[in-house]
Amino acid sequence: MKVKHYIALAALTLPLAANAQSINFETENEGYTKLGVFDTWEKSPFRTGALEGNVKVIANPYKEKDALAGDTNMSDHVLAFQRSRWGSNTFGVRVTLKDAIKLSQTPQYVHVKMRKPKSGRVMCFALGSRQDRPWQSKDVVQVEATCKSKVYTDKWFDAVFALTGANGVNVHSLVFAPDVESTHDLNEDFVVYIDDIEVNGSALTRIEYNVYPINFDKTATKENNNRYTSGATITSADGTQTISTNQQSDKRLYQDRLSQSIKAKAGEKLSASVQYTGGWMNAYLYLDRNKDGKFDTSLNADGTPATSSDVLSYSNYKNKNSVGAGTGNCNTTALPDFTLPADLTPGFYRLRFKV
Repeated sequence: MKVKHYIALAALTLPLAANAQSINFETENEGYTKLGVFDTWEKSPFRTGALEGNVKVIANPYKEKDALAGDTNMSDHVLAFQRSRWGSNTFGVRVTLKDAIKLSQTPQYVHVKMRKPKSGRVMCFALGSRQDRPWQSKDVVQVEATCKSKVYTDKWFDAVFALTGANGVNVHSLVFAPDVESTHDLNEDFVVYIDDIEVNGSALTRIEYNVYPINFDKTATKENNNRYTSGATITSADGTQTISTNQQSDKRLYQDRLSQSIKAKAGEKLSASVQYTGGWMNAYLYLDRNKDGKFDTSLNADGTPATSSDVLSYSNYKNKNSVGAGTGNCNTTALPDFTLPADLTPGFYRLRFKV
């Protein structure tokens, strides 16, 4: 069996612990207390009272399925928002939460399904107040977050935003601005639909139209010249096989090595390593065992990879490695040995390293 792979250098996207919250529009006030609009521009006609925004829960006009992504949105009801040409580029739909989100330095991820007819960047504004300032308005912008996931037009996509901030801040409302480009050429209003708002610890998009996704731009480059990966190895019965990278010079976070392959046999015990220069990073290794175009990251309660998981080995997650051993101060990229699933049929499989 040949294991075809590439090396992607990124943060681990295993689910993180967080206080999950969800809002949908199937029933009235499901997770929210009020719907409206908001503009960060203080002289906006929607702030002065000269204009009122149009927001309404309606029957879903776009129940859609995709061959790869599956059911992208089959909800019966969604929230419709009129993106007015009279608002600024930060004009958006406001959802006042039943339960406040408590900010911390640990990222929490806001997901919202969105469908819009116009391309352009999407942002989320978190409005709230400090817990030690009861007099403070709950309309203060505490976080400005740009969508981290790919934005599509004329089909549902999952917009993902990372919320981080100082401890002691409560977020009472979320504002989704669907078009933060210049408004000078915006000559007419358009309608945006949103649905299924979730706050959790996962940065992964819930709707993926591509195979083997990563949660950053594949052309992105690193900024720290003192940290780089020069390759990875797997040792099998065929000896040590090395895949080299030139990240030190090309600086690309994503290293595509699909033109190269590694030989291994089903049921064989293997050793793997990454050649990383720098510190305080961890390493992860995945195999798409069922060739479904994504990597399943299911773990058992003790942190070891589940039977169905595509996780082969990892150096650290929640202070343990993939065989359940403690990792001390967690500063390690050492990957424990692992055994390839014995039920793999001969063929080519996608392998992914992450640091």
